[in-house]
Amino acid sequence: MTKRKVQGVHMNHLRRIFCRLHSTWYGPCVVLLWLAGAQSAAARPAIHKSDKAKNFAPTIEDNANYYAKNRRNISEADLKKADQLRLKTVTSIEDLLKSKKGASRRFELLLRLGELHVERHDYVRDSEMMQYEKAWDSWSQAKSKDPKTAGPEPKLSVASSNDEMLKASESFRKLVTEFPKHPRTDAALYSLARVLTRLGKDSAVEYYQRLIKGFPKSPLLPDTYLSLGEYYFDKHDIGTAIENYKKVMQFKDNKAYPYAVYKLGWAYYNAPAKNDKDTQENYRKAVAAFKLVVKISEQNEEYGAKSKSNVNLRDEALNDLVLVWADGEDVDAAWKYFQTVGSSESFYKMLERLGNIYTEQGRNQQAIVVYQRLLREMPVRPTNPEVSVRLVELYDLTGNVAGLVTELQKMKKTYIDESPWRDSNAKNQVALNEARHQCELTIHRYGAMFHQRAQKTKNAELFATASDIYGIYLATFPDTPAAYDIRYYLAEIHFDRKEYEKAATHYSLVAKADPKGKYMKAAAFNAVAAINQLVVDTKWPDLPPAGQVAKPIDIPAAKQKLIQVIDLYVSLLPQEKDGDAMRFTAAQTYFDYGHYADAMTRFEKITVDIPNTKQARTSVRMIMGFYAAREDWGRVTSWGQKFLAQDKILDEPLKKYVTELLQSATFKQALVYEKEEKFEAAATSFMAFQKQFPTNSNADRAVYNAMLNFYKVGKIEQALEAGNLLINKYPKSPMVVDTMASVASTEETLAKFEAAAKVYHRLASQFPQDKRAAPAMYNAAILYKGINQLDQSVALLRELGQRFATAPQAAEANMTLAEILERQGRYPDAIHAYQIYVKQFGDVDTDLGLYASAKSATLTMNHGDKANGQKALDKVIKRLTAKNAPTALAARSTVAQILFKQSEVPFRDYMDAALNDGGRVEKQVSDKQAKLVKLAASFERIIDLGSPEFTVASLYRLGEAHENFANALFKVPAPNGATPAATDKLRTELEKVALPLRDEAYKFFETAYQRSKEVDTFTTWTRLTYQKMVELAPDKHPSIDELSAEPGYLSHSVKIGQPISDIVSSGI
Repeated sequence: MTKRKVQGVHMNHLRRIFCRLHSTWYGPCVVLLWLAGAQSAAARPAIHKSDKAKNFAPTIEDNANYYAKNRRNISEADLKKADQLRLKTVTSIEDLLKSKKGASRRFELLLRLGELHVERHDYVRDSEMMQYEKAWDSWSQAKSKDPKTAGPEPKLSVASSNDEMLKASESFRKLVTEFPKHPRTDAALYSLARVLTRLGKDSAVEYYQRLIKGFPKSPLLPDTYLSLGEYYFDKHDIGTAIENYKKVMQFKDNKAYPYAVYKLGWAYYNAPAKNDKDTQENYRKAVAAFKLVVKISEQNEEYGAKSKSNVNLRDEALNDLVLVWADGEDVDAAWKYFQTVGSSESFYKMLERLGNIYTEQGRNQQAIVVYQRLLREMPVRPTNPEVSVRLVELYDLTGNVAGLVTELQKMKKTYIDESPWRDSNAKNQVALNEARHQCELTIHRYGAMFHQRAQKTKNAELFATASDIYGIYLATFPDTPAAYDIRYYLAEIHFDRKEYEKAATHYSLVAKADPKGKYMKAAAFNAVAAINQLVVDTKWPDLPPAGQVAKPIDIPAAKQKLIQVIDLYVSLLPQEKDGDAMRFTAAQTYFDYGHYADAMTRFEKITVDIPNTKQARTSVRMIMGFYAAREDWGRVTSWGQKFLAQDKILDEPLKKYVTELLQSATFKQALVYEKEEKFEAAATSFMAFQKQFPTNSNADRAVYNAMLNFYKVGKIEQALEAGNLLINKYPKSPMVVDTMASVASTEETLAKFEAAAKVYHRLASQFPQDKRAAPAMYNAAILYKGINQLDQSVALLRELGQRFATAPQAAEANMTLAEILERQGRYPDAIHAYQIYVKQFGDVDTDLGLYASAKSATLTMNHGDKANGQKALDKVIKRLTAKNAPTALAARSTVAQILFKQSEVPFRDYMDAALNDGGRVEKQVSDKQAKLVKLAASFERIIDLGSPEFTVASLYRLGEAHENFANALFKVPAPNGATPAATDKLRTELEKVALPLRDEAYKFFETAYQRSKEVDTFTTWTRLTYQKMVELAPDKHPSIDELSAEPGYLSHSVKIGQPISDIVSSGI
């Protein structure tokens, strides 16, 4: 019978469940099916929902369902409400039966109570079935995922429904016992017999017989004969069953009639036969019976499409015709009939059944033809996936591997991909789900099957087939739980077949699919192994030497794939030691092909992620060596700094390597900056080198270079810091003396005189053999002198004289020493120092020798023995005024100064000599003139020395003296008592003398000014001289605010002037 749903439960399936359970109350329900030679249907394994074939005849329960209230298309909620009402009714009846009120109605109440328990049995049984079905489905799904954890298969429990049926039998027994002569005792007997039949009790026959004998005119006779036929059919007593079914056919207007005809067809179908002729005759009678049912149903719709029964006899009969015609292999007759009744679908059901029969009989090629026709002519049947599965099975049985694979591909294309079949069944979600399930199950099954066969036989073709089928599965169901295992198996097959790239692809997908998956680690590793084997087995073109690839070369696809699977392995298993070498291989690949940036990035990551490994240490050498070879000292430096900070990565040999390379690179990078005239960067780099490697042999040179580069960019303070660092940190460096000289000079330039003096002194003390020692010591002394640290200056000058007596600076140092001592008022020491100079250096530098002699004489005369001092001074004057005397300007100035100073007293005495007595005027004029002559002689002596300053001063004094004499003459008073005439005469005479004297005075002034210009000497005397010129000849000389340069300026190109006698044309 066809599947039908009661509360969503398929009755056919329920029947099979009961058969499988061998229920004690239902009894054995396996009906023998004589199919092509009395083959027992019991031999066929019962399957669950996926079983669409009809292998079992209608049962007693089907008969009960035929008579039961219609439950089709009624919701579960409504059925539940009905049952609740039923329970209330049962309670009410039971209460009435206990009371006296129900006595008169006891028969009806007991009958109704029994019927209610039967109805409850049907409802409870349906619920039990549904619960079991749900439990079985859940178990089946769990088993498909993991059989070990699915647990035992669920068992159907019918205790509750069976209890209701027992209660019904109790009620009906009471009726039969208590009311043997009741007008409706036949109903009681029938009801009891039906219940006992459904309970599997043989005693039911007795009650049927009592009804027949006791109530020959009962309207229940047709039902009774039908029930007896059902009983004997269930007992496999087909002959007796047929007799009873035929008796029912006497009552053509009874509801039992069409069902009896229907069961008569089944009885003939299952009737025993002695030979094929008998079998075919039985088939013919069965066909006739089923056709009659169809005809009755068409004539009376109550039994057909509009039937209110739970059973549509027309559909059942058509389906059963499929079974009989299939067994009889009468395809043409079936086609004609089904076309006549408008049920081509039934024909194809028959065709499908025929294919099943061929398959069961081992007539595989015929079955294949049938199934192929079925799929070809009805391509959108919802059940086609099952047909395709059978085709696959048959291809496997017949060894048609190509057909099998092709059919699996068709299944994917037809039932999974977009296709007419899917479009036609779009609203049939059950069919779509079942198709998907069948496809997945079948493709999985045969993939595993061929894989197992291949593993056992090592047959390459079997491996290829397994690979193809696994490929179909994964293309169709990439995300199912089984896909994980299948993909791994497929990868294994590809690897064994040396299809390494395909193997790696699937291994990678497995590894990525589940980080905690059972194959994750193996798959990730095998993906690398597969591509690595491909790389190893391939002969590659030669590459340029390592690190010398001018332009990046395209990395071959296989090696790119290797890098990808390595990256996957490392990302999934970062702690695995196997990944250490893999990481390095990936980085080395990039390096070999000239992708240096990527290579360096990967080498660096190795040093960070797995520092305490051989690969990390080698990566350090790769990075450092690469940049060193390219003379990219900046990167060598930065990487070296970074690596030295990673303690875990460095063993002693590597630490030494990195340190030495870093030292070299840092220094060379600074040199590069210097060459590029990036002086500040160079300086900074040199200093960084020293800071990091203070004990390196080049540390002092780095600091020295830093100092020079700081100078070049005007970073004087930084230069000095570098210089002082070198001086103090590396005192034995060959650059120290140069550095000291530079630092001292710079400090001096910056007016840091004391600091400069200390460095100069240190240079002289530490490096006495250096040619700069004496100048340095002299510079130190001079700087101390400049900041008025005279004692330190004196000490250094004396030390210089002792240690560097032959140095060019010795003479100057001696002279400076004498001058400082004189400045300090240490005159004896100063005189001694001047005398030593004369003794040691007088012949070397005559000018300074004379100067020292003049100073010695002057100091002796002023602060010691005046007489001897004067003698010494006269000797100097004699030398200075001798023929071919040396220039000796300083000596001349010194002597001239002291002579000029000595002339000041006589000059003042002369200037103070007054002409104030007219009576004694001659005497006074005579005395003043005498003084003038002496004074002129002293000034001429000074002028003869040729000192520019004091020559001008002496000429100025001579001008003053003559002007003074002239003014004194103009102011001589008249003698007492002199007449005006006498006075006038006196004035006239005096003016004759005074006027020339004033002109002479002007000439002296003019000559002094002219000499000052000639010798470029502009002092206070120059200014005073010009003022006198303006005063005496204002018309010739305009007045100015300032004329002379700063006092004390002395040109070094002074010429010795002419004697005063040549300058003054006439005396007084």
